[in-house]
Amino acid sequence: MHIYAIRSFILLLDLNVPQVVVHYQENIGYGVWTKYQPFGLMSDLSNREWQLDGSINRSNTIQGGQFIYSMKQRENNIQILVVSLVVDQIDQRFQPSIYYSFAKSSGLIQFNTYTIIEGIWILCYAYFDFLTKITTIGIYNNHEPLKTYQILDTPSFVSQIRHNVGGIYSYKNKNGDRVQLTQFIGSMSNLFTSNNQNILLDLEQCVNQFIKYDICFSKEYNMSQKIQYMSGFDLIQMQTSVLNIPIYQIQGWIKLDVPNLPFLETTIFRITINYNYSDDSYIGDREVLLKYFQSSVPGENGFKISTYSYAFPVKSRYKTQEDDKISEYGDQYSSMFITWHYFSFEIGTLNNDGQPQFTLYFPSENQYYKYIWDKIIKHFSGATYYIFIGGDNYVKSYLRGYVSDIKFYLYCQPEVPVVVVSCDYSCLDCDGPTPLNCLSCHENSHRQFSRTGKTCNCQEGFVDVKDQEECVSVAEAFSYLTKQEIELNCNLEGYSRCDGSNVECSFGYFLFKNQCVKCLEQSLTYILLSIISSIKKPQYLSKNLRITENPQPKLAQGLIC
Repeated sequence: MHIYAIRSFILLLDLNVPQVVVHYQENIGYGVWTKYQPFGLMSDLSNREWQLDGSINRSNTIQGGQFIYSMKQRENNIQILVVSLVVDQIDQRFQPSIYYSFAKSSGLIQFNTYTIIEGIWILCYAYFDFLTKITTIGIYNNHEPLKTYQILDTPSFVSQIRHNVGGIYSYKNKNGDRVQLTQFIGSMSNLFTSNNQNILLDLEQCVNQFIKYDICFSKEYNMSQKIQYMSGFDLIQMQTSVLNIPIYQIQGWIKLDVPNLPFLETTIFRITINYNYSDDSYIGDREVLLKYFQSSVPGENGFKISTYSYAFPVKSRYKTQEDDKISEYGDQYSSMFITWHYFSFEIGTLNNDGQPQFTLYFPSENQYYKYIWDKIIKHFSGATYYIFIGGDNYVKSYLRGYVSDIKFYLYCQPEVPVVVVSCDYSCLDCDGPTPLNCLSCHENSHRQFSRTGKTCNCQEGFVDVKDQEECVSVAEAFSYLTKQEIELNCNLEGYSRCDGSNVECSFGYFLFKNQCVKCLEQSLTYILLSIISSIKKPQYLSKNLRITENPQPKLAQGLIC
């Protein structure tokens, strides 16, 4: 029976052992998959039972690495098997260790590997063949051949076995020393069993079955609004989901304001894998950090982008090295930074064989500039990314200017993402994200390009629909409206319509007894009457030309109607 589930918490199971196994009439195997990830999200555990147990002689305590799995008899608490992982930073090796205490023998088995197993699934499996009295221990990952060790002995099983997966654990070895194990850092599967079947003899089937449960979803994060102004008093920040493999890309538009200081340093974005990050003290503080420099001194204008790379995958103090940085300076940046330009950073993609790549695109130069590092960069897997746009906790001032369409993409597999400059929907090509940055229009979109205005407005008879490249005809957009055309055949002065009783007057004339009468001339001096009644009773006024309200004499000159 194979039951898988990816998890990172403690699992304790009391399982009944089939009677045919207890009586050595059938074989059985137990296994667990693990993935070492120092930056995986883990519960903050403390071994309270171990801390409170005053009977433990701490002078005889041995530190034994990270705990993975244990098996012991439920009734009498006799230890059977303990699996752990030693991460040796000095020798830069990994050492899966298996302590066993069987019917006739006990001991410690250790497998050494110098392969960097960070982010790699590893199978730990034990198969008990009671018919031959042989136990087979297997360690496997897809970067190395299968490693096995056979013990000419089997454990004594009782009706119920207690299984522990993950957490903190301690046990006594055959010398009576207490071995203290810390929490395994990374991901694990549930415990699985194989009844009367040694899966080491058909590993491919086991691996294929397990991989189905290692699910990943690509994701896109919208970091900024479209044409978002950054006032210099705030920043944009966001947290991503856990990414199993460091494959991602961040890209978008930016335009800085003209600086009001002789020298200005601006953090464009910082990505860190440390929740409580410092500026540059621990590994992962600067997953990526991009800064712009604006100066009145020509040679001091430019940018600097920095990252990190581990030599051995453990959490440690870290200071950014010179070969972690790429920088470039020149007077051209003084004008290029204050116009719309596009940036992109990616790592893990197929564009540079998985290595990081930084790209700047300046439409004013119609040129893409690509930058790569001179050394191999290794980033941790299983991390959560904390992203800051326009500043971080350590800047003196936040970004002043505009950002637009900044997106962060998480990928599950290496891809070939393209740096696609996002234009306004009305533009085909552009030198910025606004509708006033068009360089050309979409074909057959019923838009007309204005070279002076750099716009793609709709042609006559068509209207713009938000986020649609193609303009829509007025008839289609306003299908609920009807168009009525009336031919006017009236040559009389002051009339705009004279169709029988359907009479309308031109400007400067008013209707009186179905006739258009010219308004008073400007040169006349007359008594201006209140025409409230004409508003209340226009039909009465047109027939009688009388005001029912009391008039108030006022001198005025001009037209009145």
